[in-house]
Amino acid sequence: MDEQRWEALECTHLTTSGLQTLVPKEPQTTLYATGFKGTVCNYPESCVFRYDGQAFYTWEPFELIPSNPDNYIGHVFDFLGHTYITGSFRDPLGPGFVDFLRFDGSAWEHVPGWDAAATIKTISIRNDTLYIGGTFREAGGGPGNLIAYFDGTTWNNMGGGLDYTPVPMSATVLDLEWFNNELYVGGMFNVAGEIPVEGLAVWKGDRWCRLPGDFASNQWNSAKILDITVWRDSLYICGGFISIDGEPIRQVAQYIGGDAVGDCSLPVAVNEQISAPTFTLSPNPTNGTLRLQGLPAEARRLLVRDALGRVVHVQTTNLYQLELGHLPAGTYLVHVLDAGGGLSGQARFVRY
Repeated sequence: MDEQRWEALECTHLTTSGLQTLVPKEPQTTLYATGFKGTVCNYPESCVFRYDGQAFYTWEPFELIPSNPDNYIGHVFDFLGHTYITGSFRDPLGPGFVDFLRFDGSAWEHVPGWDAAATIKTISIRNDTLYIGGTFREAGGGPGNLIAYFDGTTWNNMGGGLDYTPVPMSATVLDLEWFNNELYVGGMFNVAGEIPVEGLAVWKGDRWCRLPGDFASNQWNSAKILDITVWRDSLYICGGFISIDGEPIRQVAQYIGGDAVGDCSLPVAVNEQISAPTFTLSPNPTNGTLRLQGLPAEARRLLVRDALGRVVHVQTTNLYQLELGHLPAGTYLVHVLDAGGGLSGQARFVRY
């Protein structure tokens, strides 16, 4: 058997440097060494070097970022024809620092819809959609609260995002992991959408759900989930918990619950083509009164959302007529929910 050993990557380093991360997290053609200013292979100091499997190189786009000793680069990744960087670094397009930029092949530009001064901790790309998690807030200019997704042009706040109510300043998303076509999110939070969670939640494409299990910690009111991974078709988590459901399960756990979930939030609007409705709304456009005909038999609740996906009206009785004179003019979406909160139908209408 051949001897297995470590070896240096193409060059030796006489001193340590501020480089501390290998990215991207998603498999792509180029590996980047990122962090604070440092050097490899006797190149001039930089916060980014690229590696093609045979040698390190300087990364020319970073040369366009103004030099500053506090510059830090976290992630570098390609998405829909642009190269994105995250971190905290001087803005090449104006004064001050920025946290998120993209490169179009010749120049840097601000990411549309991003105006936060906050850290992006983790990213995931799936089906031409970019998911990001970190410490950003809608109130601070972020596209969501700790988490959001992006189609290259517009953002979605994923049902209002996440929060940690005991210490809001400590709230963060630390990891994103796909398992059985659903997004598992770990970090420091105790609310997902409108439901209580304990540092771990699953996004099902239109709603948040909690996993069964009572996590306990001797340090925080809510167990902090530091990392999630999938290995041999099982989901594993690690974090600050010392027990789950009273069992002494410390820091690392395997999830064996299959498809079981606990409570789920109400479904939210998604940026997808709305299928043809199975019921009718009239009159449409309306000046306030809206009649519904042909509702599915399982209908138990009506949910009205505005063009930004915000819930503006909920109704659980007299499902065949909505009085919406209090809503401003605009386009809205009616969701019909069954007893379990599942989506049974949806249709758009205009309030004039």
